[in-house]
Amino acid sequence: MSEEDKGSLLAIVARAVREVDGGVEVDSTSVDRDFSEIGLDSVGALDVVGRVERALGIHLSDEELTRIASVSDLIRAIRGHTA
Repeated sequence: MSEEDKGSLLAIVARAVREVDGGVEVDSTSVDRDFSEIGLDSVGALDVVGRVERALGIHLSDEELTRIASVSDLIRAIRGHTA
C-alpha cells in the first residue's frame, strides 16, 4: 500500500473520529495510541469503526474487531479488505 493510500485511510478514520467526538483529533502522531488514550470510550470506538465500514463499503468480522484497540489497528484491518 502506498503512502498516499495510508494517508487516505488515516484521513477517513480521522474524519470518523471527529464525527463521533469533535474534540478528538487524530493525526500521524497519535495513530498508535489506544482509542481510550485519545479520549474515546469503547462505544465511541465502535461507532468510529462502523462509520469507517460504511464509508468504505466493508464489513469487519467480530474476530477482527477484537484486535482493534487503536487507529493503526483499524487501518491494518481496513487494509485487509481493500488490498
